[in-house]
Amino acid sequence: MLEFLITTLIISLAINIIGFLVAFRLKTDKLTDFSYALSFVSVNLFGLFKSGNFNLPNILIIVAITLWAIRLASYLLIRIRAWGRDKRFDGVREDFKKFFIFWFFQGLTAWVVSIAALQFIYLNDSPKIGLNIVTILGLLIFAKGLLIEAFADIQLFRFSQNKNNKGKFIDTGLWSRSRHPNYLGEITVWFGIWVSTLPALSSTQAIIGFLSPLFIFLMIRFISGVPKLEKSAESKWGSDKDYQNYKKRTGLILPLKLTSKN
Repeated sequence: MLEFLITTLIISLAINIIGFLVAFRLKTDKLTDFSYALSFVSVNLFGLFKSGNFNLPNILIIVAITLWAIRLASYLLIRIRAWGRDKRFDGVREDFKKFFIFWFFQGLTAWVVSIAALQFIYLNDSPKIGLNIVTILGLLIFAKGLLIEAFADIQLFRFSQNKNNKGKFIDTGLWSRSRHPNYLGEITVWFGIWVSTLPALSSTQAIIGFLSPLFIFLMIRFISGVPKLEKSAESKWGSDKDYQNYKKRTGLILPLKLTSKN
C-alpha cells in the first residue's frame, strides 16, 4: 500500500511540474486548473489499472471523480478565457520560485485529496463485490455536492458576465443562502467520496482517508479560498450597508439564514 501511494504521489507531482514548466515558459494561466483536474483522474485511473480491481464500486468511484474533474476543468477553462488571466497569479507567474511552489503544492493537494479513493480502489479487490448501502449513500452525497458546486459556479459566472452587475456583489440563487456555495459543494463532494469508501477500510484507514475532506475543508476555509475572497469583498463593499446586511443574514459556507434583513 505504501509503495502504491508513493507512486501515485510521484505521478501527481510529475504532472504538475510539467504543467509548471510549460505555464512558466508561456506565462499562461490556462493550464493550471486543467492540470489540477488531470492529476485527480490520472492518479485514480492509475490506481485502478495498477490494482486490477475492476469491480462496480471502484468503477463508480472513478466515474464520479472523472465527472467532477471534467466539470471543474471545463468551467474554469471557460472562465479563464472570458477573464483573460487569473488574478491569483498576478506577481506570481513571473517569479520562478513562487510559481513552482504553487504548482508543487497543487500536485500535493490532488494526491492528499485522493487518498480515500486510492485506498478504496487498492483494497476493494473482489471482482464480485456489489454496492454497499454506505457506498451508495456516499455517492449520493457526492452527487449533491457536485450539483451545488455546478449551479453556484454557473450563477456566479452569469452574474459576472452581466454588465449591469459591474461593481455589485451576488446575493441571488444559492448565493442568497451562502456566501461561498461553490466551496460548500466542493467540500461535500469529497466528504461524499470518503463516505463511499468506508466499507473497504479499517478504522485506521478510514481515519487516514478522512484527510481527503478534512484537507480540502482546511484549505478552503483557512488558506486559499474563503479568507482571500472575504478580504477582497470587504475591501470592495465594506462600507456598503447592503453588503453588511447580506453578511449578517447569510452563512459563510453553510446555507444558513442568520438574521432577518432588517
